Amino acid sequence: MYYLKKPDLNDADEFIDMMQEWEHTDESIVPSIMCWYSPHFETFLSILNQYEDARTTPPQMAPATLYILTDETKRIYGGFHIRHYLTHELRLFGGHIGYGIRPSERGKGLGKVQLKLGLDIARQMGFKKVMVSCDAKNKASDAVIRHCGGELEFEGVSELHPNVRLKRYWITL
Repeated sequence: MYYLKKPDLNDADEFIDMMQEWEHTDESIVPSIMCWYSPHFETFLSILNQYEDARTTPPQMAPATLYILTDETKRIYGGFHIRHYLTHELRLFGGHIGYGIRPSERGKGLGKVQLKLGLDIARQMGFKKVMVSCDAKNKASDAVIRHCGGELEFEGVSELHPNVRLKRYWITL
């Protein structure tokens, strides 16, 4: 049984293992906030706590919460990041949700599992709709978003990142 939880100190070794696996690929790590992990996992957790609280989030950013996808074995399969509201920049590129599955666990349906669990969290937070975007070349993520009810709002070159062609979706909860 898979579930989402906030990372804690007990997750340090498994989280670092996942990140090292990801770093040995040519891929971007998604959600990008996971890139902020450091050899000092306590520091990373402190940063996550800071960015979850609107009072301590830097003014140009939206408060957000990171969850990890895990199971009873304590293996970490991926990360799910939900921003509490959209800034202008997030409205153009990023959205409310960022999620990713570690490379060795892809192709097993875990993206769908993770996004569905994350949408339950969004409902609990009071969201009625959430925006999710993906690189237009990422067929797997595109399929996951559509499977979970995503309705395409925009496909084209990103206003903020002109080298990226993206798809923006809204999911009604």
